[in-house]
Amino acid sequence: MAEKVVDLAAEELPGTYPKSRTETKRLSGGSVGGSSGFAHFVGGKIREGTSLGLTADEAELLAKRYGSNVDCLYGILRRMGEEAEHHGLSKCVFAMIVYAIESEMAATPADFFIRRTGALYFNIHWLQQWKEPVIAYMAERLNWREEEIEKHKQTLEQRIEEATFPLKE
Repeated sequence: MAEKVVDLAAEELPGTYPKSRTETKRLSGGSVGGSSGFAHFVGGKIREGTSLGLTADEAELLAKRYGSNVDCLYGILRRMGEEAEHHGLSKCVFAMIVYAIESEMAATPADFFIRRTGALYFNIHWLQQWKEPVIAYMAERLNWREEEIEKHKQTLEQRIEEATFPLKE
């Protein structure tokens, strides 16, 4: 759809523009057997995820959210999943935060909860449940000083307030 829109816009603009070539570009996480193979892919990843200690719902969420990149998250669980409990995180959230830091350049709790998971806008209760242990894990992992921790907490709280309070008249 985006390719069609860009091509149509390019036809209307002055000058000459090359046709989009996105049709042959593979998206990160997109090796799932196409739309016809996606259900089979997810089913296999649910089985694999439950063997790693995830619930079926958690494994399904990860498979659908990360596509074939879910293998990276499962690798995290194999490599260091036992650390999750130590940090007060579920294995699912632990894999997500480690992946976000290592592979998606998440540097703050706002990065994780807004740009990496969308939880601020689409699952605020999940954010509220996990914000403290995620902040604590990131602080330890990224060697934050106490003032950095407070700054990141305040920024996240500000974003939560902006997203959940009604607009003022």
